[in-house]
Amino acid sequence: SYHGFKLFYRGNTGPLPQPPTTSTSMVSANKLSNVSLTCLVDSDETGCPDELHWYKNNDHVPLASSKKYNIVVKHTHSKCKQEFILNIFNVTKVDEGNYSCQWKCEYEDTTKASIVLKVSIDQLQVNINMFITEFRVMSYRKKPLQQALLAVKVLCTEF
Repeated sequence: SYHGFKLFYRGNTGPLPQPPTTSTSMVSANKLSNVSLTCLVDSDETGCPDELHWYKNNDHVPLASSKKYNIVVKHTHSKCKQEFILNIFNVTKVDEGNYSCQWKCEYEDTTKASIVLKVSIDQLQVNINMFITEFRVMSYRKKPLQQALLAVKVLCTEF
């Protein structure tokens, strides 16, 4: 340990890169929004890590850039660190899960860091769904139109 930083050595080639890290273990997003998940990754002069991949729910097939995902490596102010970013577009409940960035190196064990993505329905959609349900109930009970309109006014002022 040197001034509080852990250094690992592999012969004469210098310190080993550290496993990937995340700034948070969980990210919440509204339905149909775009979200970015970020891992901070060490790199060294030998090219380690050899491979970086994003996985969802421990699937064995890595995610790839597509209409749904965009994967980017972004340099930081430090020459030894990079941001490994997974952008997910128009998230829905199907996108919820555990996303992990994996760091693979020829001479080291594979390591990973994980982020849980939770997707919530926005409040406007919740209110619209409540209104539709209330309207159906009133229609079924044959309540007067005035009561249905009053329910619309109340629901519209709640958001």
